[in-house]
Amino acid sequence: MKKIFVLACGVVLFATSCLTGGGSAGTSSANYSGYLTVSEIESGKTTYTDDKAVVTVRIPNIIEPKFDVIFNNIKFATMMPKLNIEFEGLPFVATVSEDESTLNHIFNVKDVVPTIGGVPYDKYKVDSIKGCIGRPVTIEFWMSSKDNMVHFTTAKEENN
Repeated sequence: MKKIFVLACGVVLFATSCLTGGGSAGTSSANYSGYLTVSEIESGKTTYTDDKAVVTVRIPNIIEPKFDVIFNNIKFATMMPKLNIEFEGLPFVATVSEDESTLNHIFNVKDVVPTIGGVPYDKYKVDSIKGCIGRPVTIEFWMSSKDNMVHFTTAKEENN
């Protein structure tokens, strides 16, 4: 019962205070700064990095468990111009961490068409986008048509 209560309270907190700013009543959003790495799927070779990447997570309707993920002013290759790339309507499931201290929003969606400036780009369809909006935020997506895997995280790098 305690987990259900924590989960219910967490959903309300996520929708009202953890994701602050943004739009009108019934919406919520938050910006996350972190590290972006682009790798070739086949070779695993890193082709691009950005240690000041910003991702926005926006819930357009707090009653529906779907959010939009926007990679702000991002480029995935050295020669690519910086763009705002949006993945809209990603369904998520809210869970509570084992220690009951963190609410996590888990998602894993296949065949997603990104938009840029509201225009869908079918030829850049993402095979899979998955992640966890929690502590830390982690988002990964694969685009086999371009042999790219993109990884974003707010986790601090450990120095060995």
